[in-house]
Amino acid sequence: MSHLKEQFCTRIIDRYCLNKRGAGRETWHIVLEAEKELPLFQPGDSIGIYPLSQKPRLYSIASGPSAGRKRIDLTVARVVYERDGVLHRGECSNYLIEGAPLHEPVLSCFHQPSRHFIFPKEAPVIMVGAGTGIAPFRAFMQEVECRAVTPEKCWLFFGERKSGEDFFYEEFWKRQIGQGRLRLHVAFSCDQEHKVYVQHRMWEEREEVWRWFQQGAHLFVCGHAQKMAKDVESCLLDIAKDEGGMNQSRAEEWLLCMKQNKRYLKDVY
Repeated sequence: MSHLKEQFCTRIIDRYCLNKRGAGRETWHIVLEAEKELPLFQPGDSIGIYPLSQKPRLYSIASGPSAGRKRIDLTVARVVYERDGVLHRGECSNYLIEGAPLHEPVLSCFHQPSRHFIFPKEAPVIMVGAGTGIAPFRAFMQEVECRAVTPEKCWLFFGERKSGEDFFYEEFWKRQIGQGRLRLHVAFSCDQEHKVYVQHRMWEEREEVWRWFQQGAHLFVCGHAQKMAKDVESCLLDIAKDEGGMNQSRAEEWLLCMKQNKRYLKDVY
């Protein structure tokens, strides 16, 4: 039903590649400016973009409303792949990155409020994101920085391939850490001989992760459903068994309770 949503026109006012030279894949930061002030959006919301066709593509908004009611930041991975000898290019990602002209109102968009990925205003927050899954967490931390929300404490687990190439928004995270707003653990899978992912970092910190849960922490997971979110959920069950002294059945009940109480939320694709 997205075609029934109120559309508005935006233009791209800035874009730059977030990867360092030599990165195997491209991820870009795209800054959109709307022609008029938008309805108040929240971290966790998305924007639907119509490229050349009429099939919209949803992107998590990577900026909080404190950045401006006309501004929307996106974190966009360029989609290019080969299948059966044929090169395929994602229509929307490539249009945003190189096809759309700058400073011209050429993008028709709509606002997609989140009905489930809603951040608390005061409870502790644990965020787990890989790749472009970092977008809603950047938006949330922008709001924490301007004190639009005041969580008790924030902890981010971020995963990508190489620290020297793929540490998206590195200076922003370092500022949050330096000013005491954020705890950060990173997992760069290709920086060592054996692959290390976000669930491995969570397991290493399982005692403290469990302590946060006992203190009422909300957990947010954003990224690939099969590649990352499934392994994170398995790790959570292992943490409940190891730190909470639960058997498999009780651990599954605990995790279900977390979901039902909206303390374990996922935005996966």
